[in-house]
Amino acid sequence: AFSMVLAGDIRRKALVLAVGAVLWGAGMVAFAFSRNFALSMACVFVMGFVPPWYGTVYRTVLQLAADEDMRGRVMSIWAISNQMITLGWLLGGVLATAFGNEAALVIGGVVFAGFNLLALARSKPLREIA
Repeated sequence: AFSMVLAGDIRRKALVLAVGAVLWGAGMVAFAFSRNFALSMACVFVMGFVPPWYGTVYRTVLQLAADEDMRGRVMSIWAISNQMITLGWLLGGVLATAFGNEAALVIGGVVFAGFNLLALARSKPLREIA
């Protein structure tokens, strides 16, 4: 998070979102197949470094996209949806039980990166704001 303070205003927010999604997803996929402690720690480091950048830029873009009189409502919906993350743990457990730990991690990483890239590619207003 301190690196964001040093970076200041980020002009290419869509790029940060895309790179963050790909790095986090790739970190999860690499972690799934890693049998080396140093590589596993590198993957966990990347997956820990990305969320402050991604999350802060994501919330900034949400606020920039919302009309001023709707900003509070938009962020309330975001807060509610953010609490649903724990359902992902349930889904991950189901996937791990059905297909194995590695497959669950790969599916999670690919789906996360894929949906983010698809949203950025399909949403011209999002790319313009970001």
